[in-house]
Amino acid sequence: MRFYINAKFSISQSIMDALHDDEKGNFGVVFTFDEPGEREDVLKWVNLELSEENQKMLGSMFQGQYLFKDIYGRTSKISIECLFEEWMGAFETLNKSEVVYAEKMYL
Repeated sequence: MRFYINAKFSISQSIMDALHDDEKGNFGVVFTFDEPGEREDVLKWVNLELSEENQKMLGSMFQGQYLFKDIYGRTSKISIECLFEEWMGAFETLNKSEVVYAEKMYL
């Protein structure tokens, strides 16, 4: 019965980290965000056609939208919205200081 509560989490900013054949069978559900240089790989990963329409769909997703593939191989676009304005503070991960502004000058 232990296999019913078993889970593997792999978190990365690149789909390329998950494309190894030895890893592919270990994922039950997949959350993928748009990465312009990896759109074809993202579409392959979630079993969507490599069409221009699907690539445009990926490119038009806004922050908080992602593609979700479930354990049955079904893929959908999901949007996460903040329900309460008070919760927005939890998403602020950076206090802007002089160091932040200096770093932005070199990016």
